[in-house]
Amino acid sequence: MVSLDRELNTEQLRADHLYRVTDGMDDCIHHFEALSYYRSNWVEAQMDHAVAVEMKYEAGV
Repeated sequence: MVSLDRELNTEQLRADHLYRVTDGMDDCIHHFEALSYYRSNWVEAQMDHAVAVEMKYEAGV
């Protein structure tokens, strides 16, 4: 018998990536996210994420 971790972290079921993209003159951040379950607060979470990225990297998302 193998003991399994009882804590299920559903946040690990998603992929979240940031990429800095430039055309030689301007920089912007592209945010790619894949969800494996429905989140009713998805829009609010995306807005919070975009603001945090903008503040940290000083580039549009």
